[in-house]
Amino acid sequence: MHETPPCPHCPDGHTPPDGGSQPWAAWLSEARDGDGQPTVIHVARSGGAHVAESDAQWLRELINDSGRRYRKATNPVAFENISMGDRISTTPLCHDMDMHRLDEDADAGTRADMDAGSIGRWQCWKCDCEVYSDAQGIVTEPPYDACGDHE
Repeated sequence: MHETPPCPHCPDGHTPPDGGSQPWAAWLSEARDGDGQPTVIHVARSGGAHVAESDAQWLRELINDSGRRYRKATNPVAFENISMGDRISTTPLCHDMDMHRLDEDADAGTRADMDAGSIGRWQCWKCDCEVYSDAQGIVTEPPYDACGDHE
């Protein structure tokens, strides 16, 4: 989780960059290169809320990956198309069946073993293939092909 330092303008604390009621907006500036292509993207809170250096740092980390690829996988996501670094935004499929999200569907003991839901774990109940993701849905480990059918 991104730490947000105290803000002198926000008595109850600066809104974390990944939360709040004003989503981020982005648009191209009028600045162009010699070929007429845009060269600047502006980013701001949609409602005009003030921002802080911590927001800029969060955006730099997000845009520059911090070592991960932020590639949205196809919909629906077949197990064999999932790679480390993909963002899982829909229930993955394995053998044409929905995989089960164990951090939601598992018993209390399994959920406790999974950091109380701070990570995602998807499992095929037919063959035990598994996919692990972080809290943002980014696949953090190579998918585990338990049955060997997905090469």
